[in-house]
Amino acid sequence: MNLFAPRVRDPSDPNEGHHPRINS
Repeated sequence: MNLFAPRVRDPSDPNEGHHPRINS
């Protein structure tokens, strides 16, 4: 799992729906 890869905003996730979590 690449932590440095930009995560796509997942509309099903209330957290990622607001902002992309990169260092998650």
